[in-house]
Amino acid sequence: MFRKTALILALLTAPAMAQVGSIAVDDDFVRGSTGWQNTPGTFELAWKPASGPGGAVMICGVWAIDNDAVIKGAHDILGEARVVINDIVVLENLLFFSRAGTRAAIDSTPANCMPTAAPTPVRNARILFGDGTFRAKRR
Repeated sequence: MFRKTALILALLTAPAMAQVGSIAVDDDFVRGSTGWQNTPGTFELAWKPASGPGGAVMICGVWAIDNDAVIKGAHDILGEARVVINDIVVLENLLFFSRAGTRAAIDSTPANCMPTAAPTPVRNARILFGDGTFRAKRR
């Protein structure tokens, strides 16, 4: 009984799609940063919707912090984030984004990507987390 319950739980909680590689960070990546009032440190993010296999929309991103004291806060931001494309939530939990060693290394760190079932063409895209938003540029 325990095994069957564990298997069902694993199937229900498994991600629907697997990460599909990474891409180089370029000028089309949206950048944003935030900090905390009680702990010195900055969380910085670079992301973009990209074209994937079969024309699927992928979400690609990389992040960094400048103080390990804010690592839990960074994980909370990524874990609770939602990607909205054309006013539809297409992805939740961005912990698959790659982590750069430093904020300065974001441009040279390949960004991990995840496919979505987002509608095309992408008219607008944004990441929502708490009270903040990182919006993608219109093309």
